[in-house]
Amino acid sequence: MSRICFIENRGKTVFWEAVAGELGKRGHAIGWIVQNHAFKPRASRSKSDAVVVIPYPRKAELRAPKAELNAALAADRGRSHFGNGDRHYTYYEARIEAALDALMPDVVIGESTLFHEQLVIRACKRRGLRYLHPSMTRYPADRLMILQDDTQNPLGGSGEVWSLDKIDQHVRSISTGQTIPTYMRKPDRLQKVRKAVSSARTWTARLGGERYNTPSLAHKLLLNRKVSARLKAWNELARPVPSGQRALLYPLQMQPEANLDIWGYPYADQVATLEAIMRAAPKDVVVAVKLNPKAKYEVSEELIKLARRQRRLVLLPMTMNMAEAQSQTIGTMTVTGTVGLEAVFGKGRCISLRHPIIAAKLPAFHGRTIEDAVRLLLEESQSGVGDEGTGRWLLEHFVRVSYPGIVNEPLFDSRAMKLENIACVADAIEATITTYTY
Repeated sequence: MSRICFIENRGKTVFWEAVAGELGKRGHAIGWIVQNHAFKPRASRSKSDAVVVIPYPRKAELRAPKAELNAALAADRGRSHFGNGDRHYTYYEARIEAALDALMPDVVIGESTLFHEQLVIRACKRRGLRYLHPSMTRYPADRLMILQDDTQNPLGGSGEVWSLDKIDQHVRSISTGQTIPTYMRKPDRLQKVRKAVSSARTWTARLGGERYNTPSLAHKLLLNRKVSARLKAWNELARPVPSGQRALLYPLQMQPEANLDIWGYPYADQVATLEAIMRAAPKDVVVAVKLNPKAKYEVSEELIKLARRQRRLVLLPMTMNMAEAQSQTIGTMTVTGTVGLEAVFGKGRCISLRHPIIAAKLPAFHGRTIEDAVRLLLEESQSGVGDEGTGRWLLEHFVRVSYPGIVNEPLFDSRAMKLENIACVADAIEATITTYTY
């Protein structure tokens, strides 16, 4: 049996508590490292667990980190968006090292989103410890992969093989837009109520002393007002691609989000990416930018300023959907967006910069650099164009390297807490622990 350490992840912790409880019943020893005290495991579920709750640092314990540590946490949303600074990094790094010394895990399970998770991953790499990140697949729905550290690289997998009929049915469903990833579904009324309750708990944590993954209410309100003002400016600048104009499409990816900030390195600065696309493309080619339906801080002041001074940057109307945006352009470029995977299934045309499976196995859909991606879209008409064959191969791969099961905060998907799902997720973790070492 293994010693398994879970890393607290705010509202999703309640889900991991249930998974940990199932693994504990199977004989595994469970430990926890908790940064946000408001989300520490409940005693009723974790009485036999070893729980390390890191004290919030005192002012005297804060100091500037070394340049290397500061650079390693460049994707920290608390620093880049919430004004939380970096003087707590060294304190938490030392406390996390001490927690790992005390717990002595064989494997660590967590995400790669928050600063303390990124610090744990760094510590695990130094120690040669396995850090597993269970994460939902975008396609097919209701399956999960066990990712390595802070990468998109899956470890192991179920090895399942679906029938050709089932594969083709799913491929057609994706290529025609009948199937969309779970995260794109609109929340129902109950989810909105639950989200309000979760937000209240988050602000309670702030009042209790959590300063590093949670912005102040005043700062959050200020950010929201700024986003609203920028969306108003976007709406004023919005226009379709001029008739007869050659155009490349860049759909904005939501930020902060590990999908881009961590997995998309070094392309997390989307304004810089847009400027690079314009430099790489001929002067008669414009770059059309599509708004993310759940727009947040990626709609920056720098983006609005760029659109105002550069006529080659076309902010598309906010209500324009992806299909319409793609119909007005030659092709799409993305860093890690789902649109890049969908192109392989035959839905639109897209070149991706940072999808590992595309980079490794589907070169016709991969740009080594922004300049290479622009060249492929403008000069090679079949690049980034998928069909049933390429879609079938990709779906078979995703099925093989994934497991059935849902990994989600109960707020967003209540199915996650069903006993049969908890068992499925525990099965996937056990299988990975048993069969994979590094």
